[in-house]
Amino acid sequence: MSASYDATAQSKVEDPSKTQTTISPITGQAVVTRPLASSTSSLDSSVDASHEAYLSWRKVPLQERIELVTKGIKHLAGRSSELALELTEQMGRPIRYGNAEFSTFDDRGMWLVGQAEKALGDETVGSDRPDGFRRIIRRAPVGVCLLVGAWNVRLRLFRDTAKARD
Repeated sequence: MSASYDATAQSKVEDPSKTQTTISPITGQAVVTRPLASSTSSLDSSVDASHEAYLSWRKVPLQERIELVTKGIKHLAGRSSELALELTEQMGRPIRYGNAEFSTFDDRGMWLVGQAEKALGDETVGSDRPDGFRRIIRRAPVGVCLLVGAWNVRLRLFRDTAKARD
């Protein structure tokens, strides 16, 4: 990407009290502009929608969740060349590191997927109990969580969601 930086472009963004604009650290140009929540009720609506999605997701059997998360990881990793350009444009990440970023994402994500059954499955304990007695540790879902993260949060969020309990 060879472009000159335009410091004046930042003053041309839409109203920052109503929108959030991502400015390319390479060109100074707006990459994307999104509306901010206009009220607490719109924020509440987002949280409610997230909770509804969670209620549905927690009913999906663990094996199916593992398969879906694996497909998601592989889909994103398969788009590494395209997405590396976005990392560069939006965050100034040198393009030479882009593919490694997604390779690391793929590696970590798949490792976490491999831990899912052990971390999220039921665990029978106390095998020394008398016949007819069984103790099970059952992981309970925690619900919607808020994450405020660093520049690479989108990759980490997807990967860490794979590990999150239900």
